[in-house]
Amino acid sequence: MADPTTLLVIGLPSAGKTTFLAALWHVAETGDVSGSLSVDHLADNREHVERIRSSWLRFEPVGRTLSNSSSRVVIPIRTSPEAPPSTLIFPDLAGEIFTNQWQFRSWSTDYDATARSASAALVFLNPDALVEPVTITETDAAFEAAFGPAATDANDADVWDASSSPTQVQLVELIQFLLHDARAPLRSLVVVISAWDLVASAGYTPEEWLLKRTPLLWQFATSRFGRNNFQVYGISAQGVALEAREEVERLQQTLESASAKISVVTPDGSTSHDITLPVRWLIENSRRVC
Repeated sequence: MADPTTLLVIGLPSAGKTTFLAALWHVAETGDVSGSLSVDHLADNREHVERIRSSWLRFEPVGRTLSNSSSRVVIPIRTSPEAPPSTLIFPDLAGEIFTNQWQFRSWSTDYDATARSASAALVFLNPDALVEPVTITETDAAFEAAFGPAATDANDADVWDASSSPTQVQLVELIQFLLHDARAPLRSLVVVISAWDLVASAGYTPEEWLLKRTPLLWQFATSRFGRNNFQVYGISAQGVALEAREEVERLQQTLESASAKISVVTPDGSTSHDITLPVRWLIENSRRVC
């Protein structure tokens, strides 16, 4: 049966899950952001989590995979010192588990048990790794412009490759996999748009951006979970593109704390440094609808 305090983190490779974990662990453990969630003792993979936090603190790329064969990380997290701990599960930081689900239509028995236990999920989406759909009309027009009318003949079309499918199609299917068993349905969903600094200048709220760029994912989430059980957050865990070295150096010199480089845009468009906000919303919402 689904546990109202078990939350699942899913996302394709390069979706931003590892950077989120590094920043989340830092904020929750140090408590230097007022009102943030706190963490209990981390028994498994602490060395790796500390290593990626160190990289995050130094404005360096964080590693995606663990040094051992398992990339699963389990974070015990509390909404208050008096509250019972909830469990935030990262089944696969690298994302290969989720790629394999989409391409080969299967998952392990261990992941199946994890999926059945969760009542809520955070789905990660990186704008910089977004594969967008191309319509048949657009494809035909491009081929005709380049090679002439004969190029649009269906016999000349490339064989479909699952790995190149649009990101939103893959994510909708991953969520549907989690909903396959009516005995353990997801009750709440958050979509996290990572690397939000890359798209913030467009002036959209996170949900407006999701609707514009991934309409299938937005439509599926709103229709399946409803307005009360679905939220979208924009998060920049690093605060700046690591390639922009001058900006990185400026931040390093001016930040009062490492947590101050985090930018979280909430569903109503307000901003915060508290990267635990989407987790808090899921925990509180899951308990309310349990």
